[in-house]
Amino acid sequence: MNKSVLLDTSFVISLVDDSRVNHQKAVQFYKYFIENKIAMILSSIVTSEFCTKQDISDLPLNNFKPLPFNIPDSYHISSLFDDIYKKREGQNRACVKDDYKILSQCVFNKIDYFITEDFNLHKKILSLKSSKKLQLTSIHLPDGYEIAFNIPPTLFP
Repeated sequence: MNKSVLLDTSFVISLVDDSRVNHQKAVQFYKYFIENKIAMILSSIVTSEFCTKQDISDLPLNNFKPLPFNIPDSYHISSLFDDIYKKREGQNRACVKDDYKILSQCVFNKIDYFITEDFNLHKKILSLKSSKKLQLTSIHLPDGYEIAFNIPPTLFP
């Protein structure tokens, strides 16, 4: 069975914006996913966030598999995160809500990996995984693909 990764908004922004700190790492991951036939899943939630500041044509859409947010995704989220979501008073609820929608899509669609540059979201995923609510692997973009996929460091002469 082929592996898949859902791309977070922070990842796709870093992928196409060469002024971002993690641009080169995003490009390395992108190439790694292509070379290793890991399907890159692009959620309609991510594209809606991305398009608030940038045109969708800036993305390499031909290498992404689109994932709409559908009715099953919407009711699946409540079974996963209802107790956690209600505790998020005082946070940017729109952002938190979108994070949980995206994670729900990962679980519901049995996506293997989730890649993000957002450390708080990465920590949230690790916490949910330890509580057995999630079974996916979170990849933190700044850590690099060598760490994420246990690739030995390349030695240069």
